[in-house]
Amino acid sequence: MRPSTLNRIDMVDKIVGSIVGGAIGDAFGSPFQNNTAPEVSDQHPWRLTDDTQLTLATCEAMIRTWWGVDPSRIAKRFAMWHRASKVIDMGLTTTIALNRLVHGAHWASAGATWELASGNGSAMRAGPLATRLDPSDPRDRDRIHDVSRITHKHLEAYAGALAIVAAVRSAWTGAWRGDENLIALVTPLLPDTLVRDRLLAIQSLGSGHSIVDVASLFGASSYVIESIPLAIYAAQKVGKLGFENLMYEVASAGGDTDSNCSMAGQIVGALLGYGALPSKWLNRLPEREFVERVATQFALIDFRKIPRKSDLGSCA
Repeated sequence: MRPSTLNRIDMVDKIVGSIVGGAIGDAFGSPFQNNTAPEVSDQHPWRLTDDTQLTLATCEAMIRTWWGVDPSRIAKRFAMWHRASKVIDMGLTTTIALNRLVHGAHWASAGATWELASGNGSAMRAGPLATRLDPSDPRDRDRIHDVSRITHKHLEAYAGALAIVAAVRSAWTGAWRGDENLIALVTPLLPDTLVRDRLLAIQSLGSGHSIVDVASLFGASSYVIESIPLAIYAAQKVGKLGFENLMYEVASAGGDTDSNCSMAGQIVGALLGYGALPSKWLNRLPEREFVERVATQFALIDFRKIPRKSDLGSCA
Protein backbone atom coordinates (compact mmCIF):
# COMPACT_ATOMS: atom_id res chain seq x y z
CA MET A 1 0.00 0.00 0.00
CA ARG A 2 2.97 2.30 0.28
CA PRO A 3 4.17 4.44 -2.66
CA SER A 4 7.03 2.59 -4.32
CA THR A 5 8.81 5.75 -5.46
CA LEU A 6 9.48 7.04 -1.93
CA ASN A 7 12.22 5.91 0.39
CA ARG A 8 11.64 5.44 4.08
CA ILE A 9 12.84 8.91 5.08
CA ASP A 10 10.56 10.60 2.54
CA MET A 11 7.58 8.51 3.64
CA VAL A 12 8.01 9.36 7.29
CA ASP A 13 8.68 13.04 6.57
CA LYS A 14 5.52 13.38 4.50
CA ILE A 15 3.31 11.53 6.99
CA VAL A 16 4.55 13.61 9.91
CA GLY A 17 4.29 16.71 7.73
CA SER A 18 0.64 16.01 7.02
CA ILE A 19 -0.34 15.52 10.65
CA VAL A 20 1.72 18.42 11.99
CA GLY A 21 0.76 20.66 9.05
CA GLY A 22 -2.88 20.01 9.86
CA ALA A 23 -2.30 20.83 13.52
CA ILE A 24 -0.62 24.12 12.59
CA GLY A 25 -3.55 25.01 10.36
CA ASP A 26 -6.02 24.16 13.11
CA ALA A 27 -4.20 26.23 15.74
CA PHE A 28 -3.59 29.16 13.40
CA GLY A 29 -7.17 29.24 12.13
CA SER A 30 -8.93 28.75 15.46
CA PRO A 31 -8.99 32.43 16.59
CA PHE A 32 -10.93 33.45 13.47
CA GLN A 33 -13.60 30.74 13.64
CA ASN A 34 -16.98 31.80 12.21
CA ASN A 35 -15.90 35.40 11.66
CA THR A 36 -16.85 37.05 8.39
CA ALA A 37 -13.77 38.29 6.50
CA PRO A 38 -11.64 38.48 9.68
CA GLU A 39 -8.51 40.55 9.97
CA VAL A 40 -5.88 37.86 10.16
CA SER A 41 -2.65 38.48 12.03
CA ASP A 42 -0.02 36.62 14.05
CA GLN A 43 -1.04 38.37 17.27
CA HIS A 44 -3.84 36.00 18.24
CA PRO A 45 -3.25 33.07 20.63
CA TRP A 46 -3.19 29.61 19.06
CA ARG A 47 -4.99 26.55 20.37
CA LEU A 48 -5.74 23.07 19.11
CA THR A 49 -9.35 21.98 18.57
CA ASP A 50 -11.21 18.79 17.77
CA ASP A 51 -9.75 18.79 14.25
CA THR A 52 -6.32 17.88 15.59
CA GLN A 53 -7.50 16.01 18.66
CA LEU A 54 -9.63 13.52 16.73
CA THR A 55 -6.93 13.19 14.07
CA LEU A 56 -4.42 12.25 16.76
CA ALA A 57 -6.94 9.86 18.33
CA THR A 58 -7.31 8.21 14.92
CA CYS A 59 -3.53 7.89 14.67
CA GLU A 60 -3.34 6.33 18.13
CA ALA A 61 -5.99 3.76 17.23
CA MET A 62 -4.13 2.85 14.06
CA ILE A 63 -0.83 2.60 15.95
CA ARG A 64 -2.42 0.03 18.22
CA THR A 65 -3.62 -2.03 15.27
CA TRP A 66 -0.28 -1.85 13.41
CA TRP A 67 -1.56 0.76 10.96
CA GLY A 68 -4.75 -1.20 10.45
CA VAL A 69 -8.01 0.72 10.08
CA ASP A 70 -10.52 -0.73 12.54
CA PRO A 71 -13.54 1.55 13.05
CA SER A 72 -14.34 -0.10 16.38
CA ARG A 73 -10.86 0.71 17.70
CA ILE A 74 -11.05 4.26 16.37
CA ALA A 75 -14.46 4.77 17.97
CA LYS A 76 -13.14 3.41 21.27
CA ARG A 77 -10.27 5.88 21.12
CA PHE A 78 -12.66 8.76 20.43
CA ALA A 79 -14.67 7.76 23.49
CA MET A 80 -11.54 7.63 25.64
CA TRP A 81 -10.47 11.11 24.57
CA HIS A 82 -13.98 12.48 25.12
CA ARG A 83 -14.30 10.85 28.53
CA ALA A 84 -10.99 12.48 29.50
CA SER A 85 -12.27 15.90 28.29
CA LYS A 86 -9.51 16.01 25.68
CA VAL A 87 -11.73 17.07 22.77
CA ILE A 88 -12.88 20.69 22.54
CA ASP A 89 -14.91 22.85 20.17
CA MET A 90 -16.83 19.93 18.69
CA GLY A 91 -19.81 20.50 16.45
CA LEU A 92 -23.21 19.25 17.56
CA THR A 93 -23.14 16.09 15.42
CA THR A 94 -19.72 15.00 16.69
CA THR A 95 -20.66 15.82 20.29
CA ILE A 96 -23.79 13.68 20.12
CA ALA A 97 -21.91 10.77 18.53
CA LEU A 98 -19.11 10.85 21.11
CA ASN A 99 -21.60 11.07 23.95
CA ARG A 100 -23.33 8.00 22.56
CA LEU A 101 -20.00 6.16 22.30
CA VAL A 102 -19.12 7.03 25.89
CA HIS A 103 -22.44 5.56 27.00
CA GLY A 104 -21.83 2.29 25.18
CA ALA A 105 -23.28 2.76 21.70
CA HIS A 106 -21.88 0.57 18.92
CA TRP A 107 -19.64 2.50 16.54
CA ALA A 108 -21.96 1.80 13.60
CA SER A 109 -25.00 3.27 15.37
CA ALA A 110 -23.51 6.28 17.18
CA GLY A 111 -23.42 8.66 14.22
CA ALA A 112 -26.31 10.89 13.19
CA THR A 113 -28.24 10.65 9.93
CA TRP A 114 -29.95 14.04 10.02
CA GLU A 115 -29.12 16.92 7.70
CA LEU A 116 -26.62 18.38 10.18
CA ALA A 117 -24.61 15.20 9.70
CA SER A 118 -23.45 16.64 6.36
CA GLY A 119 -20.83 18.73 8.17
CA ASN A 120 -17.07 18.36 7.81
CA GLY A 121 -16.56 16.56 11.15
CA SER A 122 -15.50 13.26 9.61
CA ALA A 123 -13.44 14.80 6.80
CA MET A 124 -11.33 16.92 9.15
CA ARG A 125 -9.95 13.77 10.85
CA ALA A 126 -9.65 11.56 7.75
CA GLY A 127 -6.12 12.50 6.66
CA PRO A 128 -4.26 9.64 8.41
CA LEU A 129 -6.37 7.08 6.53
CA ALA A 130 -4.62 8.14 3.31
CA THR A 131 -1.45 6.28 4.24
CA ARG A 132 -3.29 3.00 4.54
CA LEU A 133 -6.39 3.15 2.34
CA ASP A 134 -6.53 3.63 -1.43
CA PRO A 135 -9.65 5.58 -2.48
CA SER A 136 -9.70 3.76 -5.83
CA ASP A 137 -10.07 0.36 -4.12
CA PRO A 138 -13.73 -0.54 -3.41
CA ARG A 139 -12.87 -2.33 -0.17
CA ASP A 140 -10.84 0.61 1.06
CA ARG A 141 -13.64 2.98 0.12
CA ASP A 142 -15.98 0.92 2.29
CA ARG A 143 -13.57 1.25 5.19
CA ILE A 144 -13.34 5.03 4.74
CA HIS A 145 -17.13 5.09 4.78
CA ASP A 146 -17.16 3.08 8.01
CA VAL A 147 -14.74 5.43 9.75
CA SER A 148 -16.70 8.45 8.55
CA ARG A 149 -20.01 7.17 9.85
CA ILE A 150 -18.73 6.77 13.41
CA THR A 151 -19.90 10.37 13.76
CA HIS A 152 -21.51 11.32 10.42
CA LYS A 153 -23.84 8.85 8.69
CA HIS A 154 -24.46 11.02 5.65
CA LEU A 155 -23.42 10.47 2.03
CA GLU A 156 -22.08 14.01 1.66
CA ALA A 157 -19.95 13.66 4.81
CA TYR A 158 -18.52 10.43 3.43
CA ALA A 159 -17.80 12.12 0.09
CA GLY A 160 -15.97 14.88 1.95
CA ALA A 161 -13.88 12.41 3.93
CA LEU A 162 -13.12 10.45 0.76
CA ALA A 163 -12.04 13.67 -0.97
CA ILE A 164 -9.61 14.55 1.83
CA VAL A 165 -8.18 11.02 1.84
CA ALA A 166 -7.74 11.20 -1.94
CA ALA A 167 -6.09 14.62 -1.76
CA VAL A 168 -3.69 13.68 1.05
CA ARG A 169 -2.84 10.39 -0.64
CA SER A 170 -2.18 12.13 -3.95
CA ALA A 171 0.28 14.42 -2.17
CA TRP A 172 1.88 11.60 -0.19
CA THR A 173 2.44 9.31 -3.17
CA GLY A 174 3.64 12.05 -5.51
CA ALA A 175 0.66 11.77 -7.84
CA TRP A 176 0.11 15.44 -7.06
CA ARG A 177 3.22 17.62 -7.17
CA GLY A 178 1.79 20.96 -6.13
CA ASP A 179 0.27 22.02 -9.45
CA GLU A 180 -3.25 23.40 -9.78
CA ASN A 181 -4.65 20.04 -10.83
CA LEU A 182 -5.52 18.51 -7.46
CA ILE A 183 -9.27 18.85 -7.98
CA ALA A 184 -8.91 16.99 -11.29
CA LEU A 185 -7.20 14.13 -9.46
CA VAL A 186 -9.77 13.94 -6.67
CA THR A 187 -13.15 14.29 -8.40
CA PRO A 188 -13.07 11.03 -10.44
CA LEU A 189 -12.85 9.11 -7.16
CA LEU A 190 -15.98 10.64 -5.62
CA PRO A 191 -19.58 9.42 -5.77
CA ASP A 192 -22.20 11.56 -7.47
CA THR A 193 -22.74 14.06 -4.66
CA LEU A 194 -23.00 17.78 -4.08
CA VAL A 195 -19.39 17.72 -2.87
CA ARG A 196 -18.29 16.42 -6.25
CA ASP A 197 -20.52 18.90 -8.10
CA ARG A 198 -19.07 21.80 -6.11
CA LEU A 199 -15.50 20.72 -6.83
CA LEU A 200 -16.32 20.54 -10.53
CA ALA A 201 -17.94 23.99 -10.40
CA ILE A 202 -14.83 25.46 -8.78
CA GLN A 203 -12.61 23.70 -11.29
CA SER A 204 -14.60 25.26 -14.13
CA LEU A 205 -13.68 28.72 -12.86
CA GLY A 206 -10.08 28.22 -13.80
CA SER A 207 -7.04 29.03 -11.68
CA GLY A 208 -7.23 32.82 -11.74
CA HIS A 209 -9.33 33.24 -8.60
CA SER A 210 -8.03 33.75 -5.09
CA ILE A 211 -9.03 31.56 -2.18
CA VAL A 212 -11.07 34.44 -0.76
CA ASP A 213 -12.84 34.86 -4.13
CA VAL A 214 -13.86 31.20 -4.17
CA ALA A 215 -15.08 31.40 -0.58
CA SER A 216 -17.14 34.48 -1.47
CA LEU A 217 -18.74 32.63 -4.36
CA PHE A 218 -19.32 29.23 -2.76
CA GLY A 219 -19.02 29.65 1.02
CA ALA A 220 -16.57 28.64 3.73
CA SER A 221 -18.79 27.21 6.46
CA SER A 222 -18.51 23.82 8.17
CA TYR A 223 -21.06 22.46 5.69
CA VAL A 224 -19.09 19.76 3.88
CA ILE A 225 -20.17 21.04 0.46
CA GLU A 226 -18.44 24.35 1.18
CA SER A 227 -15.53 23.38 3.40
CA ILE A 228 -13.91 20.47 1.58
CA PRO A 229 -13.88 22.03 -1.93
CA LEU A 230 -12.44 25.23 -0.46
CA ALA A 231 -9.67 23.37 1.38
CA ILE A 232 -8.69 21.39 -1.72
CA TYR A 233 -8.80 24.48 -3.95
CA ALA A 234 -6.64 26.31 -1.40
CA ALA A 235 -4.09 23.49 -1.32
CA GLN A 236 -3.69 23.86 -5.10
CA LYS A 237 -2.34 27.36 -4.48
CA VAL A 238 0.67 26.24 -2.44
CA GLY A 239 3.02 26.53 -5.41
CA LYS A 240 2.18 30.21 -5.79
CA LEU A 241 1.61 31.18 -2.17
CA GLY A 242 3.73 28.91 -0.01
CA PHE A 243 2.49 27.42 3.26
CA GLU A 244 2.22 30.59 5.34
CA ASN A 245 0.48 32.82 2.80
CA LEU A 246 -1.89 30.01 1.92
CA MET A 247 -2.95 29.77 5.57
CA TYR A 248 -3.45 33.53 5.76
CA GLU A 249 -5.74 33.44 2.73
CA VAL A 250 -7.82 30.52 4.01
CA ALA A 251 -8.27 32.21 7.39
CA SER A 252 -9.12 35.50 5.68
CA ALA A 253 -12.01 33.77 3.92
CA GLY A 254 -13.78 33.42 7.28
CA GLY A 255 -16.24 30.67 8.10
CA ASP A 256 -14.92 27.42 9.57
CA THR A 257 -11.36 28.68 9.64
CA ASP A 258 -9.83 26.09 11.95
CA SER A 259 -11.14 23.11 9.96
CA ASN A 260 -10.49 24.69 6.57
CA CYS A 261 -6.92 25.59 7.53
CA SER A 262 -6.40 22.19 9.12
CA MET A 263 -7.54 20.22 6.07
CA ALA A 264 -5.52 22.40 3.70
CA GLY A 265 -2.56 21.97 6.06
CA GLN A 266 -2.90 18.19 6.04
CA ILE A 267 -2.85 18.12 2.25
CA VAL A 268 0.01 20.58 1.84
CA GLY A 269 1.97 19.02 4.71
CA ALA A 270 1.84 15.66 2.92
CA LEU A 271 3.24 17.36 -0.17
CA LEU A 272 6.01 19.40 1.46
CA GLY A 273 6.93 17.13 4.34
CA TYR A 274 7.69 18.04 7.92
CA GLY A 275 11.12 19.43 7.07
CA ALA A 276 9.61 22.15 4.89
CA LEU A 277 7.11 23.47 7.45
CA PRO A 278 7.96 26.98 8.70
CA SER A 279 10.03 26.76 11.87
CA LYS A 280 8.54 29.87 13.46
CA TRP A 281 5.07 28.32 13.16
CA LEU A 282 6.30 24.99 14.53
CA ASN A 283 7.62 26.86 17.55
CA ARG A 284 4.16 28.31 18.19
CA LEU A 285 2.29 25.02 17.90
CA PRO A 286 0.50 24.17 21.17
CA GLU A 287 1.41 20.75 22.58
CA ARG A 288 4.04 20.48 19.88
CA GLU A 289 5.97 17.69 21.58
CA PHE A 290 2.88 15.52 21.94
CA VAL A 291 1.64 16.19 18.38
CA GLU A 292 5.03 15.37 16.89
CA ARG A 293 5.45 12.27 19.06
CA VAL A 294 2.12 10.76 18.00
CA ALA A 295 2.73 11.75 14.36
CA THR A 296 6.18 10.14 14.37
CA GLN A 297 5.00 6.96 16.07
CA PHE A 298 2.22 6.73 13.54
CA ALA A 299 4.61 7.25 10.63
CA LEU A 300 7.05 4.63 11.90
CA ILE A 301 4.61 1.87 12.85
CA ASP A 302 4.71 0.31 9.38
CA PHE A 303 8.40 -0.37 9.99
CA ARG A 304 7.56 -2.53 13.03
CA LYS A 305 8.75 -0.02 15.59
CA ILE A 306 6.57 -0.86 18.58
CA PRO A 307 5.25 2.27 20.35
CA ARG A 308 5.57 2.56 24.09
CA LYS A 309 2.46 3.34 26.12
CA SER A 310 4.21 6.44 27.44
CA ASP A 311 4.37 7.78 23.89
CA LEU A 312 0.60 7.84 23.56
CA GLY A 313 -0.25 10.53 26.11
CA SER A 314 -2.60 10.60 29.04
CA CYS A 315 -5.44 8.85 27.19
CA ALA A 316 -3.40 5.67 26.71
